[in-house]
Formats: sequence, C-alpha cells, structure tokens
Amino acid sequence: MASMTFNNGYQQQHNLVAGSVSISNVVASRAEKEFGKLQRLIELNQRLEAALSMPRIPVSAAARDLVKHCNTVSDPLIPGLWGEPSGSPFTSNSSSSDTVCCIII
Repeated sequence: MASMTFNNGYQQQHNLVAGSVSISNVVASRAEKEFGKLQRLIELNQRLEAALSMPRIPVSAAARDLVKHCNTVSDPLIPGLWGEPSGSPFTSNSSSSDTVCCIII
C-alpha cells in the first residue's frame, strides 16, 4: 500500500508509485496545468498590449471637446437654453384634415 509522507516532494512521488497513480501521470497532469497557465498568461498579455495601443487623450482635452460640443449642438430637450423646438421631424407637416396620423404597413 502506498504511504504518504510529507517530508519532501520526491519521497511523496516515490511512495505514490506503489499505489494506483504513476509518476508519469502526475508529471503529465502538472505539465498540462502549467501549459494552460502559460496560454492564459499569453492571452492576457495580448489583451493588455491591445489596450495599451489604443489612442488616448488627456482628460482636459476630452472635457474641452465635450463643452464645445454641448455649446454648439442644440438640444430640443432643454428648451430653456435653446428655445422651443421649431418642429418635430417625426410629425407630418401637412395640415389637411384627411391625413392619417398612423399608417400600418
């Protein structure tokens, strides 16, 4: 019967040979785990490199562009700042009484 001793790794592996697990299976499973870890590290490194290569701008430049955009583009949802909207692009401009308000296709 295999005895488990925890003095060192070699003695533990040597004692496992007498049992149902062989050293080659233990080494193979460790190699597979290490290879899986290596693959995950390589994928993480690739994602980090892709994130690093993305173009970046300073926060001050982004804030300046945002303020410029907000000051130049009118927003119909803020009538106090931009005035009442002149018309909705979603309504019909015709004023005849025979127009249908909804068309089902």
